[in-house]
Amino acid sequence: MIGKDWYRYLAATNQRIVEARHRVGKQKDCIKKSKQEGRTTAALVVRLRSLEDALQDLMIRRERILQRVRSQPLPVG
Repeated sequence: MIGKDWYRYLAATNQRIVEARHRVGKQKDCIKKSKQEGRTTAALVVRLRSLEDALQDLMIRRERILQRVRSQPLPVG
């Protein structure tokens, strides 16, 4: 990838991070609601861990992209 492609990739990754954070929040709400209703939360917690792992992977990816972007001049045009 060159120039603008890296910035697009960074923007797309940032958007996925926002979406993942939203899903983590919704999952935490589901767990809280299930606990209040006296239902089991085991499967919900497993899903939460999976979402948190995916979020962590995205954040690592973003850091790698940022390292690449910082080493290149800003695209013109």
